[in-house]
Amino acid sequence: FSRTKGDKDNESENFWELSHTAAEDAENDTIDYNNLRRQIRYLAQCEVNGIYCNGTAGEFYSQTIEEYQKIASLLAEEASALG
Repeated sequence: FSRTKGDKDNESENFWELSHTAAEDAENDTIDYNNLRRQIRYLAQCEVNGIYCNGTAGEFYSQTIEEYQKIASLLAEEASALG
């Protein structure tokens, strides 16, 4: 979808998007943080009202605490950089 800021037809609608955790190497269960960062930037360009991570998409239960925190920090960094 696309919409512009201030679009009166969409002001009452909220669009939240999930950042899916990208696997770098599924065999070794590693996360592709660079791809995840690109995904977050893309979603921000789509002007969604919010992005959430580590949610109910199914992978959060298999993350280590360090991975969970790194993903949350990465999203926070990108959000802060965007203002």
